[in-house]
Formats: sequence, structure tokens, C-alpha cells
Amino acid sequence: MTVFITVFSGVLVYVIGQIIMKLIIEPVNDLKRAISKIVYDLIFYSNKLANPMPPGNEEMVEACKVMRQHSSTLHSATHLIPGYKHIYRIFGLPSPEGIKEATQKLIYLSNGYSGVLDNQAIRNLYAIQEVRLSLRVPIPEGEMLDPENKKAFMGIKPN
Repeated sequence: MTVFITVFSGVLVYVIGQIIMKLIIEPVNDLKRAISKIVYDLIFYSNKLANPMPPGNEEMVEACKVMRQHSSTLHSATHLIPGYKHIYRIFGLPSPEGIKEATQKLIYLSNGYSGVLDNQAIRNLYAIQEVRLSLRVPIPEGEMLDPENKKAFMGIKPN
């Protein structure tokens, strides 16, 4: 009887461990990988996004397409983690509000062609910064744009 209980408890621990791995740990790692790829591509394509071209430019089309794909990936990867709004702090992940903000700004960047709005290049740079902040990715000192200047570039009148 003792052998049976020992074997049964061992199998039970193994099964529970596998369930936790498949339902929580692997999706969390996938999300972290997706965030890492987003940060990489924000840096890689920043020269295109900071100098937006018309919609016909192939390099700009590619950069915008990648940003839209990242928005979709980030959104879907978050929904694979059960109880995300309760466990994101445990794994050091961005808040659900941060994920929402980042997905919105990535979509904004995917539409960030030149000529659409005044100061589109500056708007894109602020959007890149906001994505990084929303995903809790540190921005090196000296690269941080002043949020107060954003209002001037956007044409928003101060209160």
C-alpha cells in the first residue's frame, strides 16, 4: 500500500507540474519572447519610423506591417495566460493596461506614414517611447523624450 501511495503521489506531482508548465510557464515565456522581439524591431525599424515615407515605399510598408503583427502577437500572447490580470506581477510582466496601451501604439505606428499628420516623425518617436514604457522596458537616459514637449508637437494647447 505504501508503494502505491508513493507512486501515485509522484505521478500526481508530475502531472500537476506539467499542467503548470503548459498553462502558465510556457505562455509567460512566449510573451516575454514576444516583448523582446517587439523591442528589437522598434530599435531596428526606428530609422524608418522616425523618417516616415509615403505608403508606396516598400521599406516603410514592411516596417508598418511588422508593427501591426507585433500588436496582434502581443494581444494574443497575453490571452494565452490564464488569469493574466492576477499573475502578471509575479512574473514581472506588463500590466493589462500596459499591454492595451502598447497594442494601441503599435497599431498607431503601423499607420504612421508621412503626410498623414503634421509632425508624423515626432509622433512616431513618442509612440515608440510609449510602447517601451507600457511594456516596462527601460529607456536609456538621454534617449527619453520629454512628455511635456509632446503636447507642442501634437498641437495640443496646454491647460
